[in-house]
Amino acid sequence: MAEKEKRIPEFMQPMQGAAWFKPEQCKDCIFRDRTSVKLDGEVKHVGAGKSVCDIYEYPDMKPMGVMNNTETCKFYDKE
Repeated sequence: MAEKEKRIPEFMQPMQGAAWFKPEQCKDCIFRDRTSVKLDGEVKHVGAGKSVCDIYEYPDMKPMGVMNNTETCKFYDKE
């Protein structure tokens, strides 16, 4: 008789389908969101990773190509 396969619970499985966007070109764009947080005494700039900026304001959002770094933003202007 074959041994039973051990099943790994769902909460221990690697996450699939979730995507965290980090648009590289937005990091030094003059239109980026300038939100920052202080974590362990260090300031982290988190606004560039958001789907909004001074050009694409809520409820509109940056194009998906910009968000996943497959196309250049037509409004990009280096700071």
